[in-house]
Amino acid sequence: MRLRAFAVCGLIAASLLCQAQHFKFVVTGDGRSDGMPGRKGFDDVGINKTMMRELVAQVLKNKAKFVLFSGDLVLGYTSEEVFRSQLTSWLILMAPLYDRGIGVYPVRGNHDAYSTHDDEVWTSVFSGKYRLPENGPDDEKDATWSFQYENALFIGLDEWGKHEHAVNQKWLDRQLATNKLPHVFAMGHEMAFKSGSHADNLDNKPAQRDRFIASFAKAGGRVYFCGHDHFYDRCEITDPKSGFDVCQLVVGTAGAPFYHGDKHDGNNTHWRVAPQKHIEDTYGYTLVEIDGPKATLTFYGRKGPGDYEAMDEFSYRVEGKRVEGCWGLGVRCWVLGFGPWALGFGLWALGFGVRRWVLGVRC
Repeated sequence: MRLRAFAVCGLIAASLLCQAQHFKFVVTGDGRSDGMPGRKGFDDVGINKTMMRELVAQVLKNKAKFVLFSGDLVLGYTSEEVFRSQLTSWLILMAPLYDRGIGVYPVRGNHDAYSTHDDEVWTSVFSGKYRLPENGPDDEKDATWSFQYENALFIGLDEWGKHEHAVNQKWLDRQLATNKLPHVFAMGHEMAFKSGSHADNLDNKPAQRDRFIASFAKAGGRVYFCGHDHFYDRCEITDPKSGFDVCQLVVGTAGAPFYHGDKHDGNNTHWRVAPQKHIEDTYGYTLVEIDGPKATLTFYGRKGPGDYEAMDEFSYRVEGKRVEGCWGLGVRCWVLGFGPWALGFGLWALGFGVRRWVLGVRC
């Protein structure tokens, strides 16, 4: 009885100290259909509907809080009317998530950005309950954005418009300079470094790419999500001089026709690019689980209809910034025993936020 009461109080105190530090989210992208009728994956609404329905079911199964989608939602490259219809169809497919309050955060890919009046259509479709964060640059509202969730900052980067194959660095610098959260994630459509298939990516403008990755790494960013290539690819990007280390995670696996090739031989300038895992001919998604300072990223690949299994996993811990919600929390709990255990037990738990640590739990 005494041990049970003691354990219960300990669990109450521990959960109250940092109860908001555990959550999951999903990352995927490139859910468009093929561009030729008769080919596998072709869809008259520009979306691989079968895969998108399965991915929505996986998000719900994993109880993810939100989804990051790295562009090429639809086939695009079309008229204003057709592009609007395709994006509307995409929202309909994602409705089970929106209806349950699960956030959906896409950025534009080239197939989304090269339709007639693409900016106006994108902004008008992603409005109302589908609205994206409107804190981006004045000419990139709903395309470039950021938001905070618990102990993490999420940044969505548009790589088109007036700065094709690049990001809005001035805006990004402001986001990073004011951030106090330990986890920092960024997402765009194009790879920062060539991963095997597409030669058109951020290394088309290497100086701007280098500034982007260096600023992201210096601010504590550890993972850059992207798509564009239709496979899964994980590589480690390191600056030998500064020691900056970033993971580039290509997750272009939401239903677009498969691409092949695993050469990381683009314009890497002074960065060392070390391939870690490459998976082709497989649809899927990455599930990210945040547990305090630890992040675990697992790629789930499709084995058959509705059947997904873990095919790659890695994890890391963040350092150097406080965890939101873990400052000066105090909980006092008194448990009284009765009958032959007529004893009183006192529990005092006080949490202090020091960098990423929670100290001073005492019974």
